[in-house]
Amino acid sequence: MSTFSLKFLAFLIMLVDHIGFLFFPDRVEFRIVGRLAMPLFAFLVAQGYLKTKNLSFYLFRLLFFALLTQPIYYVFLNEGDFPFQQLNILFTFLFSLLLLDLFESQSQWFIFLVFAVTVLSGFRLLEYGLYGIFNVVYFYYLSKNRINFVFIFIFILIQIWGLFETLSIIQPVSILSLFFIALYNNRRGLDDRKLFYWLYPLHLFSFLLFKGG
Repeated sequence: MSTFSLKFLAFLIMLVDHIGFLFFPDRVEFRIVGRLAMPLFAFLVAQGYLKTKNLSFYLFRLLFFALLTQPIYYVFLNEGDFPFQQLNILFTFLFSLLLLDLFESQSQWFIFLVFAVTVLSGFRLLEYGLYGIFNVVYFYYLSKNRINFVFIFIFILIQIWGLFETLSIIQPVSILSLFFIALYNNRRGLDDRKLFYWLYPLHLFSFLLFKGG
């Protein structure tokens, strides 16, 4: 599977999850399928970090779309008293890449950011919390090594950790996402550029309009 194919698959799975969340909250099968999306996106974010020629622009793009999406995401969740009650997944990915960059550069700010992210996760202000960050970091180091039983075992442990981080008993279903990741052929495929960044806020906004109508 190319990068584009994997992104498209992850997006479709996310659509299923969000349709279930917004329109069929009593149908658990939608949410079960949706558990596969986050690790797939985490893998793609790690690949983006490895292959980008301009990390600053990559981080800025994540921040731009994270901020753009946040008000829509807040209405979509329909909980909390202010728009930043919980930060959307793009903030999680942004913090993940910042942590990787600070660690790789041996920056003194690394410990500070670890503390900040831990606090945000502890108060459940960050979507998927430490579980989401662990996935990105895991896939970054996995990309530098061959898949073996040790890495598979670590991946399984991270997905089980997600059960406690998300308070969702179905989260370990995300283990199955490793099957699709194993099919990755390290090719770009179609040049999507910013397509999927725009689709994230736009699909949430479209769903809200449809439900409101």
